Amino acid sequence: NFKLFVRAKAEYDKEKAQSTSMDDLPAQIKSTYNKVVEQLATIDQLLSQRGTRYLLGNAMTEYDCELMPRLHHIRIAGHGLLGFDIPHNLTYLWNYMLTAYRTAAFIESCPADQDIIHHYKEQLNLFKHQRESLQTPTKTHTIPEDV
Repeated sequence: NFKLFVRAKAEYDKEKAQSTSMDDLPAQIKSTYNKVVEQLATIDQLLSQRGTRYLLGNAMTEYDCELMPRLHHIRIAGHGLLGFDIPHNLTYLWNYMLTAYRTAAFIESCPADQDIIHHYKEQLNLFKHQRESLQTPTKTHTIPEDV
């Protein structure tokens, strides 16, 4: 659902030649946005019910290795391309992400924020110039203070 939302909002913003706030989106795109938020809320609820550090217990499993990078991509690409932020009230989800950010394997294998954004721009054909300017790579491995 995140990719559907990204594609729909990016195409809409391209047509409008400007970035649109979430409140100003047409109903169809708002629906894909709501589905993304619902899925994130479902993960948050699952984590709250489990009361464990990871999805299935206190040890990382293959499922965590798949979900943690996806959540990070949603966070970085969502904010960088769409102005979308994971809701701060999903505290169990944010704590789960913080666990990822404190895991050596995640830190070492996580691409730079610019690489994540570049990947989505490439997938959606969002390049405005022939060449993107080089930036110093950054890696966001913190959570918002109000979470």
